[in-house]
Amino acid sequence: MAKKKKTPPFAIGDKVASVTLKNLPFVLFLGLLLLLYLGSINSAQRRILRIEELRKEVEALRREYNALESEISYNSKLSRVKKEAGKAPLHLSSRGGRVHRIIVNDQ
Repeated sequence: MAKKKKTPPFAIGDKVASVTLKNLPFVLFLGLLLLLYLGSINSAQRRILRIEELRKEVEALRREYNALESEISYNSKLSRVKKEAGKAPLHLSSRGGRVHRIIVNDQ
């Protein structure tokens, strides 16, 4: 029987290196795919953060809009308008009763 030669430990590294060099195009392709995958994840995270910022901004603007709308609604009530018209500088008052129409003829 023939004796098996013991392979030196550095020969294992040579085998790995030769296999890697044989498959170098595939290894580079996998590296490219990895870079594209990481770039895609980064892009998606940035979009998600931007969407969250915009959602918060929309909520703040919605609250502001509702506050202004309720303020306008409150200030446009007839009793509120009468109260504001009675203050200076207008000093208008309501006598109650019928409404009189003023007609101006431009001649």
